[in-house]
Amino acid sequence: MSDYKMVEINPEQYNISLKDIELVNKIGVKAVQLVSFTPEYFSQKPQGEVMQTIYIDETGRTVFHAYAAGEKFGEVKAVRQEERQVGMTNAKYIYHFLLRLLEKEHYKELDPRPGCWQAAIEYTNGQSKNFYGPFFDETIVNGTDVNEFIMSIVQIANTNLFGRIDPMLQLEQCIENFSQITTEENLNYIFQALQYCVYKNVMVDTMVNASAMAVANNSQVNAGGFNIEALKLEDGEYAMVAMTTPERVNSLPAAYFSMPLETLMRYTLNQEVVGLFINPGSQNFMIPMEMLKAIVDSFGTKS
Repeated sequence: MSDYKMVEINPEQYNISLKDIELVNKIGVKAVQLVSFTPEYFSQKPQGEVMQTIYIDETGRTVFHAYAAGEKFGEVKAVRQEERQVGMTNAKYIYHFLLRLLEKEHYKELDPRPGCWQAAIEYTNGQSKNFYGPFFDETIVNGTDVNEFIMSIVQIANTNLFGRIDPMLQLEQCIENFSQITTEENLNYIFQALQYCVYKNVMVDTMVNASAMAVANNSQVNAGGFNIEALKLEDGEYAMVAMTTPERVNSLPAAYFSMPLETLMRYTLNQEVVGLFINPGSQNFMIPMEMLKAIVDSFGTKS
């Protein structure tokens, strides 16, 4: 804590007005707490931090905890703690952005459900309220990323506010978890992770016609004209392929090309295949056509 220097925020830079702070005072926020889960939370054998919490009260006192998995299933143990004094003014600025973020309709009065982060607000009148945020939502208010804003003030390294997880890593770990425990809840994690990958415009590798790929490479032209190939399954059906890492790509003897996952999903929906096969030869997770359509439709994307 001795190395921490309190940050001075220019409210005009973030379009924070005096009226905004007066509204925060009128609402009467006593404290907020954010609970976020790290990628390791979704692992069957977590090796690092699985959960982080940050608590900020009205005086500016900020307490951060990071937890690893405990000895028993579902248990956690504290492995890291840091404390800051960010000041009453900075606390009000944070409250302002959190209140604006959480006033979005889909955060209101939600029941606990599979999600990446949770927020609790304590009010000076003794009441409290809980919010739950999904994987794929961005935390933007009037052009300001609330996650980055809080990080810039509290200055605690390796934090994972609002479940900010690498989309592809999150997807792989959700698939791994589902392969170990095939429950509806774990399948829902995969669905949300796929939504987040589409939202973040991640790239995947897919199989293509090898000869067409060679011609495109030799002529040094864009390879967009080659044919994307489907993989023939053991039962004789076909599926499109998405590989998530170079290591997984190298596991199959075929030519590959990188493209946005959303584009590959739309392409798959127009083919006579059973779905999109994620990491065949390793994770072997099939996204059926109905799930693909639901993901694409959730973003208003033409199929």
